[in-house]
Amino acid sequence: MTVNDSTTAEDLVSALPLEPAETHLLVIQTVFLSVLMLVVISGNAGLICVIACTQQLRSVTHAFIVSLALSDMLVGVVIIPINFAIPTAMFHGYTTCMYAACFTVVVALSSIANIFAVSIDRYLAVAHPLRYRSLMTPRNASIAISTTWVVSIILGFLPLMGWRVTSSTCLRGETYHPGYVLLIFACGCLLPAWGSALIYAKVFAIAKETNQKITDTTAMATGWRMRSNRKTLKTIAILMLYFQLSWLPVFISMVTDAFVSPRLLPSWAHALFGTLAFVNSALDPLIYGYRNRDIRRSAVKCVTGLVSV
Repeated sequence: MTVNDSTTAEDLVSALPLEPAETHLLVIQTVFLSVLMLVVISGNAGLICVIACTQQLRSVTHAFIVSLALSDMLVGVVIIPINFAIPTAMFHGYTTCMYAACFTVVVALSSIANIFAVSIDRYLAVAHPLRYRSLMTPRNASIAISTTWVVSIILGFLPLMGWRVTSSTCLRGETYHPGYVLLIFACGCLLPAWGSALIYAKVFAIAKETNQKITDTTAMATGWRMRSNRKTLKTIAILMLYFQLSWLPVFISMVTDAFVSPRLLPSWAHALFGTLAFVNSALDPLIYGYRNRDIRRSAVKCVTGLVSV
């Protein structure tokens, strides 16, 4: 659909993914997203503070976790507020609304890229334990983190650079080029899933081989490091799986909007899919913090220290 001059404001608002049809649903959504926004910001800010304030946690692996937490925190600081303001943004201009849509893609891609980067980091620790420190230096980690953000920003803002369907409506199916949608679906879903499957299969094979060789003290120490790395990898696998489950409906809806019809899915479905994706950013710090003993201990120390002040 191409909106002409006779299109009413009500038509534009009804096209928005997150605009409920009933007032009470709007109130419920506003309250829920407000609480979710606070949880996302406080949870990820807390994780970043714990890692930054604890010398023991200042490692290459946790640098990637901090980058992931920053990406998740952007959901609370930018993406959720943007969804409150989408109707206003649309009426203020098409470009403003497009920026809102592109920011969402940037955050999604940066999140999955950081999760995948941690998987690669732990794979190198397992597969090449003797060379790991020379491979994953702080400098190399900084380059990797910077690359994930730069690539995510470039891919996210391709529609504003011209790769979009000519339309006067800020609606995904009428704005995103089908080729761009396939690229985002591949980068945000298919490639990370495929790469992670290969990594975890390789780690499983290495772990099985290592377990068979544990016969002396040195091998037992190696086995302990292996178990530690495997636990971290398992945690990252949980984060990866949960990200895929949370964002897959959004990616599928983008494909449906672009290749079938942007009007096929009802507004409540788009609202539900977006909310599931936002909840992912709230649970990431809880999942990683709960499964990491050092972070749990440091968090308890930080909380008790604040209480005693």
